[in-house]
Amino acid sequence: MTNRTKFTLISISIALLFFSCSPKIIPLKGYNQIRQSNSLVSFESINYDSAISINPGTVVKSNLNLSDAVLVYKDTIFSNYKIFSFSVSPHKKFHIKIKSYCGSDCLGFTKYMLNPEFAIFNNDGQRVPIHSKSIHFYTDPVGPFTLIKECDFSSGNASTFFIVVYADNEHLEENMYRTLSSSPYFKDTYVPLMIGGFVNISLVGNFSILIEE
Repeated sequence: MTNRTKFTLISISIALLFFSCSPKIIPLKGYNQIRQSNSLVSFESINYDSAISINPGTVVKSNLNLSDAVLVYKDTIFSNYKIFSFSVSPHKKFHIKIKSYCGSDCLGFTKYMLNPEFAIFNNDGQRVPIHSKSIHFYTDPVGPFTLIKECDFSSGNASTFFIVVYADNEHLEENMYRTLSSSPYFKDTYVPLMIGGFVNISLVGNFSILIEE
């Protein structure tokens, strides 16, 4: 790697750090915005016809943003949500993995990340129990900082299911993780891309879903 290339990489990384400090969505401000929504639903009144169809075995990337429909859960907590539908074989056990990604929102000093929650319903609108739920974080020096949530569920007699993904706004802006500085290695040069610090819970962000047998 030439000195010019090293200088270019370092300059880019420094620019990213400064630009990442530009204003982001302030969670509490965004939360006050969705509380003013004129169209609120509960889990019981969600319109399943609006579900996005996904296929088991395929990673589906999506996001929550302030323009999404608004759910009220635990009677007083508001959140944007997305609903997905999928079909599986009856009487089988399945594994769900949901990942939340902290990309550009983790580059600056103030870091925000979606803490996704989810609920599974069968075609009759009954909530499906989940088992073996686990939560862990993954730091990739050359990729986004990632929160991973996993669980199992049994399909029973049903074959069509719906999964509602929403935000943990009950703990909005609380610390969820402390990151260390990340410095990817390009041959013989380290280029800093992420400043260490606390990652706080946001109400929006990118996520992915994977359903496997």
